[in-house]
Amino acid sequence: MRGSLLLDYKMLFTFREGNIERSKLAQNMKKFGVIFPPIGMRIIKSAVGVLLCFVIYFLRGKQGTPFYSALAVLWCIQNQTSNTLGNALQRTIGTFIGAVYGLIYILFRMNIPAIGDSFWHYAIISFMLIPIIYTTVVIQQKKASYFSCVVFLSIVVNHFMDDNPYLFVLNRSFDTLIGIFLGVVLNSTLIFKEFYGKNYSQHITGADIEAQKEEGAEV
Repeated sequence: MRGSLLLDYKMLFTFREGNIERSKLAQNMKKFGVIFPPIGMRIIKSAVGVLLCFVIYFLRGKQGTPFYSALAVLWCIQNQTSNTLGNALQRTIGTFIGAVYGLIYILFRMNIPAIGDSFWHYAIISFMLIPIIYTTVVIQQKKASYFSCVVFLSIVVNHFMDDNPYLFVLNRSFDTLIGIFLGVVLNSTLIFKEFYGKNYSQHITGADIEAQKEEGAEV
């Protein structure tokens, strides 16, 4: 009995000693400006969102390219749920704008095979970003410009001439829309709020705050 109590005492002392050492380490790191804030909601939802993109990729029988879904969901994830549907609508519009311009360029390139993989191919792609972004300005959807350009580039840079252009554009657009949809769901769900409880609003990191500022900035 005495040996057992002595062992428990040693374990308790070691545990308390370890806590003291960790506390000292935290204080020393704080002096040097090294701070470890709580993991923010944007971080958690980003990881879950990308995982769901891969889950959907497997459920589709590995059809499409999950990279573009993951890219879209990462851009759509927000630490708060304000204006989620409005942002999703703008990004959906941007997806369709990029898809239309991408299809136009692919059909143009197929009819002029001399362009091939030359410098002119990439020069034309670069300058086509001008009408794409300008289109988003004209229809007053400036925040859609990013998605318009990303979808356009994902179509024209990675397209192989032996692929069906219409099917290729459809798959790229669908991959992006999957990410947008998941972003809306994750931004709107109450699961994360229930997980953090009353401290939900406190789990916002510096990255979350900067991202929120960018959401309100014009593109």
